[in-house]
Formats: sequence, C-alpha cells, structure tokens
Amino acid sequence: MSRLEVFVLVIIFALLSVIVGSVFVIEQKKVGSKNYPEEGMVSIENYREWLGDEYSGTRFFSRDGLVYAVVTGKPCRTFSSGPVAFIFSPEGLFIDWTRDIGDFPTENLGWLFSQGNVAWRSD
Repeated sequence: MSRLEVFVLVIIFALLSVIVGSVFVIEQKKVGSKNYPEEGMVSIENYREWLGDEYSGTRFFSRDGLVYAVVTGKPCRTFSSGPVAFIFSPEGLFIDWTRDIGDFPTENLGWLFSQGNVAWRSD
C-alpha cells in the first residue's frame, strides 16, 4: 500500500469520525428538550405543566418506608434506556433528577432505578 493510499484512508477515517461524533452531539441535544430541572420550580404540578406534551407520566416508589413520586418526560437521548425523570419527596417537593432513569443514577442522591432497588407502586 502506497503512502498516498494510507493518507487517503486516514483522511476518510478522520472525516467519518467527525461526522459520527457530530451527529451524536446534535442528537443528544434535540431528542427531549426538557432534560434538566428548571430553576425555581419546586412542585410536581410545576414540572407536569412545564413538561407539557413531553410529560409521559407519574409513578410512585417506596424507599425506606416513604413514598416518592417520579415525573417522567421523553427520553433525552435516541438510544436511552429510559426517560428523563424528576424525583419528588413524600411532600411533593422536587428533590432530585436523572437524564435517563434506565442508565444513570440521580444527580443528588445517587439512586439507581435500573437495578431494582426501588419498589414501584401503583398509587
């Protein structure tokens, strides 16, 4: 293989890498537009209203004898295993969140829902 052929292959590989990386970055930003908690919103009602048509439901789970609510939106990544989720205390106040309930632990408390360490309720 000549130097020119190696050079062309390296350039093609580099261009493909840039294209794939760019597509990945762009798609991460566009899938769900409401992936991060909004400043100043504290209640379940605030988040349900803010999510609008990206709201996908509210689920409940028990942990240490207390019942918490999880308000979910649309997935924030094309290949995510779960939706964005906002966690609320038994009093209905915002306490934590995760961009992907199936892959990532919550930001503040480090709760990981994908490992079955919470008991989902149908309340």
